[in-house]
Amino acid sequence: MKPKITNALLDELLKNYSQPADLLGPDGLLTELKKRLINRVLDAELSTHLGYDKHQSPPESSAEGPPNARNGHSSKTLRSDDGKLAIKVPPTATASLSPPSCPSTGASSTASTSAS
Repeated sequence: MKPKITNALLDELLKNYSQPADLLGPDGLLTELKKRLINRVLDAELSTHLGYDKHQSPPESSAEGPPNARNGHSSKTLRSDDGKLAIKVPPTATASLSPPSCPSTGASSTASTSAS
């Protein structure tokens, strides 16, 4: 399902636009949107993996031990078509999740963020 992006949303996002760098620069709107969207996807993947949402109580412990839990965030740098993106990856307490949207390939990872 493709979400509808309304003109009102675009107007809100572009209200402080005054030059191309505000949109396309390294600290511009598109870079910020990419980082925030990637972080949201990673948080959603973790919620799915753990079986509960952020700020909810984890399921009860089982015979296998205490439940897996969220464990803060760690920094990661992705290389994109537009340069490097600093993101925050939510690890689990038992390191049982390797997010499919952000695979680990060493100190730096490559992720395609182009709209092709």
